[in-house]
Amino acid sequence: MHPGICFDGSLGGQAGPLEGTTIFADRGKSVGANLFHSFDRFSVNQGETITFQVPEKTLNILARVSGGQHSQINGTITTDIPTDTNRATSLYLINPAGIIFGEGASINVAGSFTATTADYVDMGDGSGVESRFWASIDKTSTLVSEPPVRFGFLPPGPDSGPPGEFDGKVKISKVKSSSQPLVDDLDPDTFDLQPRSGFRVAAGDIVVGGATTIGTDESGVQFVALDFG
Repeated sequence: MHPGICFDGSLGGQAGPLEGTTIFADRGKSVGANLFHSFDRFSVNQGETITFQVPEKTLNILARVSGGQHSQINGTITTDIPTDTNRATSLYLINPAGIIFGEGASINVAGSFTATTADYVDMGDGSGVESRFWASIDKTSTLVSEPPVRFGFLPPGPDSGPPGEFDGKVKISKVKSSSQPLVDDLDPDTFDLQPRSGFRVAAGDIVVGGATTIGTDESGVQFVALDFG
């Protein structure tokens, strides 16, 4: 059992902790080229590797965290797509309560990786008609085959209460590479990041600590921070 990763049972299957270190596709729900997962909590300890199983036709994995606890990523998140293939699947980690990348954090996916504290993700085909995948299981999500097109953030409501310490934040601490550097002269104090199509952060607040260096092997890094003040 993995106490840091727990399914919430909202997309079928039994709620409870992950068994082993592989997140099998049948623990989520596939719709066309999209695979949806829903977790009560999602954190990866230092030295651990958590692998998402990717069905052959899957292009996007959307993993929401609904339990109200921030995600602490100190280990490796990867997929089971071989590195010598042209397949590319993008992974979205969605947690409004915050996402913290700490010492030992490593991302290695065959596609882009997005960390967001969005309250919802709109999915659409470019026609102007979108469906919405909510981070909260208290709201009704519509799971569709169209790709993600935008992130939605809701300002705090009058009955929201005091925010948690990391609500709306993505924090990248000064961390060390846990595998081979992407380029020869990369700073040794680095968030080890190897998605083939870039690293994206969309959050209410983005904190990059220490002398952290973030590098990708192809499409670069994109940060988008929202200000409700």
